[in-house]
Amino acid sequence: MVDQELFSEVLKVQNKIFYLDLKENGRGKYIKIAEKGKYRPKSSVVVPLSGLHSFIQLFDFYMNSEGPGPQSRDVVVESKVFNFSCGENDRGRFLRIFESGGGYPAGGSSLMLPAGWGNANIRAFRESFEKIASWLSQTGMPSIDMSSGLALTSTPDAVTLDVSKEGGPVLSVGSKHFFFDARMNDRGRYLKIKEVSGNMKTLLVVPAHAVAQFQEAISIAMMAPPRPDNESPGGGVMQGGPGGMGGPGGMGPGGMGPGGMGPPGGMGPGAIRPGVGMGPGGMGMGGGPGGPPPGVPGGPGGPPAQQQA
Repeated sequence: MVDQELFSEVLKVQNKIFYLDLKENGRGKYIKIAEKGKYRPKSSVVVPLSGLHSFIQLFDFYMNSEGPGPQSRDVVVESKVFNFSCGENDRGRFLRIFESGGGYPAGGSSLMLPAGWGNANIRAFRESFEKIASWLSQTGMPSIDMSSGLALTSTPDAVTLDVSKEGGPVLSVGSKHFFFDARMNDRGRYLKIKEVSGNMKTLLVVPAHAVAQFQEAISIAMMAPPRPDNESPGGGVMQGGPGGMGGPGGMGPGGMGPGGMGPPGGMGPGAIRPGVGMGPGGMGMGGGPGGPPPGVPGGPGGPPAQQQA
C-alpha cells in the first residue's frame, strides 16, 4: 500500500516552512513533520500516530516555559525515541526535536523550531496537532485518548516498562531506553538489546543459548561491591608489571649492564626494590676505542701576516 495523505497543514515560521502531514500506509497511520529553511538542509521526523497525545503534552509543557531550559525530555513511541530540548542562539530561543531509533541504524534526524515571541510558534505546533486529533474524531477514526500521556513530573531516574510495536519489551530508565528483541538468522536464535539515549545508540547481541548465563553474570556482578571508575580491575591505581629496562647491552660492554632496572620494575608492587643496582659496569662507557688523546698536534699554520711599511 502506497502512502496516502489524509490531512495536511503548512506553518510558516520566520524564515522556515514546516509541513505537517497525516499519512497512512500498510503499517498504519503516522505524522510526518518536514522542515525547510534557509540555514539548514531539509529534514523531517516521522511520528507514529500513537505518539500524538504525548507530543501535544510536550508542546504544552514547553509553551509554558521561558529561557533556554527546562531540561530535555524523552518520549518513547513504539520503536522510536524523541528527545525534546530548548536552546538559544543569536536568532533567539528554539525547540529542538530529535528522532532516533526506528529506521536509523545510527544517529537520527532533528527539527529546529524557533519558539517565537511568547512561544507563539510552539503554540502553533500544538494547535496543528490538536487539529489532527479533531480531524480524526470527525472522520470516524479511532479516537485518541487525551487523558493519558507523558508523565512530565516523573524523576529523571524513573523506571517504566512498556511494549514496542514489534511486541518486545522496552525498559526506560530516565533518559535511557532499552529495547529487547528476540531474533533469528542462519546461525540461530539470539537476543538483540538496543540502548537509545538522546542521539546515541548502542547495540548488544547475545546468542540464545547463552542468555541464562548472561543473566547469571549480571546477578554475580551486582552482588560484588562497586568499585570507583578510576580503579583498575586488580585494585589500586594503575599497577605496573614486571620488566623495566632489563636486558643486556646498553652503550657497549659494561654499559647499562644485564638486568637494567631489574624485575619487578615499572610501577609494580615494590616499585624500585632496595638493592637493585644499575647492573655490572654501572654507567661506564667501556668498550670501543677512545677518542683522540689530548694534545694532538694541529695542522700547518696559515700564511704570515704582511708587514706594514
